[in-house]
Amino acid sequence: MSDHKKKLRLTPLRTKYILAVLALVILCGGLWFRHWKVQPPTGYQTGPAQVGMQVQQTMRHGDLNRTYLLRLPKEYKADGSKYPLVVFLHGGGETSSAVDSLTKNTLLPLADQTHAILIYPDGYGRQWHDGNTVGSRSRANIDDVGFLSALVDKMTQEYQVNPTKVYFVGVSNGAMMVSRILCEKADTITAAVMVAGSIPEPIYDKCHPSRPVSTLMMSGTDDPIVPYQGGDITLIGNIKNGGRVVPAETALMHWAHAIGAGPDKLIQRDLPDTDTNDDTRVQRWSVENSGHEAVLYRIIGGGHTWPSGRQYLPVRIIGKTSQDIIASDVVWSFLISH
Repeated sequence: MSDHKKKLRLTPLRTKYILAVLALVILCGGLWFRHWKVQPPTGYQTGPAQVGMQVQQTMRHGDLNRTYLLRLPKEYKADGSKYPLVVFLHGGGETSSAVDSLTKNTLLPLADQTHAILIYPDGYGRQWHDGNTVGSRSRANIDDVGFLSALVDKMTQEYQVNPTKVYFVGVSNGAMMVSRILCEKADTITAAVMVAGSIPEPIYDKCHPSRPVSTLMMSGTDDPIVPYQGGDITLIGNIKNGGRVVPAETALMHWAHAIGAGPDKLIQRDLPDTDTNDDTRVQRWSVENSGHEAVLYRIIGGGHTWPSGRQYLPVRIIGKTSQDIIASDVVWSFLISH
């Protein structure tokens, strides 16, 4: 047998290696496919809103039926009282049904405590069209800015929403969509939160919010999907096809500039290492001006996660979940203070 043929021989060890690689490819392919399924969440009651219960509703926007989960707080009363509205945008490849799992069901009690109306809209095709023009996000007929603006208007008309207390929260692709809303429709937002997501690079230079809006970001320095230092978004399967973002610290100063503040007002503070076993630390960077603030929770060693939320995939894929802060509590406290 020639040397060439010997090199091609499949030894048992080599065969196991090839099968392991194929299994990983199939797994990643399945995860990747999830990003593109157009499928609303199931298992929720549909129809009119009910106090203290999540109900799935549909509205027509453009040529599409758009779905969302709506929940009125337990103390909601149709007596003329006004209630805050919190709009939470899920991450790419997910639907509204993933939010409570990611946050370990911490948002519903907080909404009840603060008497807030809570909405989880669904991105079309499990994606938000955040300004990055790659893959399904490049479809010109998807107007998520228009949809979300129309949804807020609908809630304000049909329920007792306080128009001065409209908040947006997003994670990952949802966080980048919140950035786009801030850039284009700041007049509809009281305060905004972006977790594990920065400003999409294609819209950065033309992002000029029409008014000052307080913002809060949470970004992991070891995020393997949306890099803290900016650049290519790497989707599951090591596919660099998710667009590009600016560095988290650049985004912070952009939002600071939007409230009329500069780097000279930046305050950096180390937070207590409340869990010494999670291999993360947290810093709070903040800028304030005239009642508005731009805040960055810098999760040192943190990944593409919701701090103290569910570790929804292994650390080797999404990085570590910090336990040093409870993101839901921090986010909610920030919102109700504005």
